[in-house]
Amino acid sequence: MEHEHRVNHDRERPRSLEVNVATIPEELQQYPSWVVWQYRMVDGEWKKPPITPASGWLASVANSKTWGSFEEAKHAYETGRYAGMGFVLTKEAGIVGMDIDHCIHNHNLTHQAEEMITTLQTHTEISPSGEGVHLMLKGYLPGVYHRQGNVELYEDKRYLTITGHAIHTPPTIPNRQAELETIYTDLFRTFVTPLNTPESTGRVGKPAQRRNPHLTDETTLKKAYNAHNGATFARYYEGDHSLWENGKHRSQSEADYQLCLYLLYWTNGDAMQADRLFRHSGLMRNKWDRPLRRDLTYGQFTLANAREKGRR
Repeated sequence: MEHEHRVNHDRERPRSLEVNVATIPEELQQYPSWVVWQYRMVDGEWKKPPITPASGWLASVANSKTWGSFEEAKHAYETGRYAGMGFVLTKEAGIVGMDIDHCIHNHNLTHQAEEMITTLQTHTEISPSGEGVHLMLKGYLPGVYHRQGNVELYEDKRYLTITGHAIHTPPTIPNRQAELETIYTDLFRTFVTPLNTPESTGRVGKPAQRRNPHLTDETTLKKAYNAHNGATFARYYEGDHSLWENGKHRSQSEADYQLCLYLLYWTNGDAMQADRLFRHSGLMRNKWDRPLRRDLTYGQFTLANAREKGRR
């Protein structure tokens, strides 16, 4: 069982949109990849950990035995014990989830969100907070970067909350690989050149410029992914929640620290490059830039501790 965290009563529990089950695509309903969720205070922030519909225990995005059917999740949600429903993304399903946070203001979409929705023309719905949107499409991520600003992209070992408050709902989840690659390249243009060009290599585009006199960000990540422990590194870099929800760490903060150790190793102790790479990882969150102590942010403090350990 998860250790219970003391709730900060000064911060009111967020309210979430009621799930509109009728507009959830039937195609999604066929997958046995459903969970429910409820708000819990973790590390001073309200989180939405996934929960197994049948048992009420914490679910793991890496363990399909802790998921359930759509009907099971629907029934669990309708008991009133949970704030919402969610869908676990897996490479086997071939569905990419996109989360655009804080993009709805006064009931209007930001220009960035509107452009992405128009480009992808896929299932799009409002997030539980009412301030963001989630998109789901068939395809695969063309690189290892996951986060840029308020936009996150995932295809495996993550779950996406589902509200059914649809902005756009085609009859099926369409394949939008070409459109996704265009958006991906635009998001990470500082790191990659357009895909499928003579200059690009593999599934990750070539960096637009060298940021390190020795190894570029792309080369650094490739070496880490291709190392003997590359699968383990990938779990951290892609933000596998099971590392701390049902795994070896007691909190995400411990996972942050471990990723910093990995990044500092592969960047030869370059804290600036490690910070840059961390910001595009699946572990990146607002806490990274939160002031902590001695005029350091949480991210700077974590990197400093990791670098100190690496020198011993």
